[in-house]
Amino acid sequence: MKRTVLIIISVLLPISMAIYSCKSNTQDKAGTELAEKMMEQATGSDIELENGGANVTIEGNGEKVQINQQAREWPSEILPEVPQIADGEVIRVVKSETNENFTWNVYYKPVPIETINTYADEMKANGFEIMKMQMPKGGQVTGQKGELVIFCIYGDETCMISVQQPK
Repeated sequence: MKRTVLIIISVLLPISMAIYSCKSNTQDKAGTELAEKMMEQATGSDIELENGGANVTIEGNGEKVQINQQAREWPSEILPEVPQIADGEVIRVVKSETNENFTWNVYYKPVPIETINTYADEMKANGFEIMKMQMPKGGQVTGQKGELVIFCIYGDETCMISVQQPK
């Protein structure tokens, strides 16, 4: 299911962004309905597009994925021991839910590469075991504390933090 969700997300984002860019309410509503039907037929899941495609909800097989392209804040449901990126701005949030856990992907831009060292230090100070891989123009930091997992990938002044939190 996770592979299917990734494929769906890679298809949904461009479609929903295109729909969101429509200016006419009539065109927007018709485009949204058409996109919902196409995606439902392609996935066999229940698809809900809101705000002209800026918010997408996919439900099926006991799992739920929400894409909010207008989100500009750190999700309040994430446990407080998970550090936030101090530099940069949240540009999108993707939330998925399974029977076992919640996962948030929080996208930031712009994020200076130096920020990642500070982020890794904050994770370690909060009790996470970390593993870091750094390259000249990017890399990743992974942290784990019990069943709580953080995966941070960065490069080209962008950053994505994925938080997997048990229910």
